[in-house]
Amino acid sequence: MRNIESYARHLFSDEPKSLQDHALLLLLGGVEKVYAFLLNMWVSFYDIGHLHRHRLDAYTLSIGNITAGGTGKTPLVRYMAQYLLAQGERVAIISRGEVHYRRLTLPEGLTTARMLELIRAEPNLAGEITIAAEEGELLPETYSYVKGDSRDSIVRRARLAMEKTLEEAWRQNRRKVLKNRRQLLTLASIIEKETGVPEERADVAAVFINRLETGMKLQTDPTVIYALTKGKKDPGRPLYRKDLSVESPYNTYKYYGLPPGPICNPGREAIFAAVHPSDADYLYFVASGTGGHRFARSLKEHNRNVSLYKKAMKKK
Repeated sequence: MRNIESYARHLFSDEPKSLQDHALLLLLGGVEKVYAFLLNMWVSFYDIGHLHRHRLDAYTLSIGNITAGGTGKTPLVRYMAQYLLAQGERVAIISRGEVHYRRLTLPEGLTTARMLELIRAEPNLAGEITIAAEEGELLPETYSYVKGDSRDSIVRRARLAMEKTLEEAWRQNRRKVLKNRRQLLTLASIIEKETGVPEERADVAAVFINRLETGMKLQTDPTVIYALTKGKKDPGRPLYRKDLSVESPYNTYKYYGLPPGPICNPGREAIFAAVHPSDADYLYFVASGTGGHRFARSLKEHNRNVSLYKKAMKKK
């Protein structure tokens, strides 16, 4: 009768096998799938491009110990662990530093439709996108991946990152005017589209929070653009006055309060600005013509700022 270790070698060889052998192989195949699943979860939830080599080696070792049950177990169990670890080719390659990491950047302020286009166009990703993603559900970020990773894996990671960011921001919210996470996300998306200047985000947030609290219409152009295009494309032209009357729940010139949902995928800074607006009592802002905005507390002051903007545009 074979000893345990030779039987283990027999199991993983091309020799003819009994029904009992095949049954054990099926069981081991299930174990291997669980191992592969855990490995993929590790890769997805923790950006392996930023891990130190010794940390990954330690993780690989711990998997081996867990699978083998320690070095004091039978040769069959040890052989099974060695086999499973050998199948983890990705782990071995990573631990030797032989992986070429690639990066895909999903910029702030893009609609979900545009982000999905970027993911589909990435040539080193594999497969079709089968995961549904609604507007505002993907966190803008740079995601590291290995050639052959699925497109779904990027979508999944971006969704998870947004969920975690929203959860963190919502715990810090003290504004009663924001009733739920979706309203927080919606406001953040408007802030994202209104300014790309980091120093202005808190003031822009203050304007919208103050308007919501005082019952004023938000009257923000990006919501009208979204109403016109449904987030599918760039309008390719400036807004016309007639556009401000478009019939849509997203038209904040026509309807009070926040629109029914986000108009883009906001970044972390815009999300946290929504729950940490400045203490300013601004109610208006307009472009300065030099890359930023001028803020105002009254309509009279705002009209002066509009005149300054028009003069700045004439000089260009």
